[in-house]
Amino acid sequence: MRAWRWPSVTTRPPATRTVVADITSAGGKAVAVAADSGDAEALGAAVSSTVAAYGGLDILVHNTGAGVSGPIEELTATTSPGWSG
Repeated sequence: MRAWRWPSVTTRPPATRTVVADITSAGGKAVAVAADSGDAEALGAAVSSTVAAYGGLDILVHNTGAGVSGPIEELTATTSPGWSG
């Protein structure tokens, strides 16, 4: 079984640094990336940073306090219900 490696993308770096420290002190691997979820370019950079740090990306959970569901292929920034960015 492969160990989890956690990139945390946030607009609150101090809180995230604490989470990263907790994960790494427990033997895990974690990095903090500052990005605004309403900024597509910043999110792209966050994904690129994650891929650079870990060599790939297996799972992405985008949790910003709004809920949108459906096939990923059909979700876009301009057509998804509830998108406010």
